[in-house]
Amino acid sequence: MHTPVFVILEECPLPCSEVVLLRRNDSRALIAFCAICGAGWPDPRDAHACEGVGDLRGLEFSPENYAPAGASLPTIEQVRAAKLLDIVLREIDAAAWNGSTDALVWLAKQTRQRG
Repeated sequence: MHTPVFVILEECPLPCSEVVLLRRNDSRALIAFCAICGAGWPDPRDAHACEGVGDLRGLEFSPENYAPAGASLPTIEQVRAAKLLDIVLREIDAAAWNGSTDALVWLAKQTRQRG
């Protein structure tokens, strides 16, 4: 089964890896997330607008600020409903994602430890 991961930025501005869309478990809002450094953007359009290394507009380093109850991968329908299809650069399979589901496990642990 193909589980999509939606890439909205080819390289995190820190620079680490691609930035992808996730869905908050509490509000169901979509956020942007870098699985390598753990940075997140409450507003995915802020991440998408970054203009390269060092452009940190809207970036948060504390998961309680961008996904206090953890996050999961959104479906295409959820991305469409959030009106964010226009910032998706490409789609990859979760099995090939740089962060894999390990990043979601890390995010869940971070929010539980602080909660």
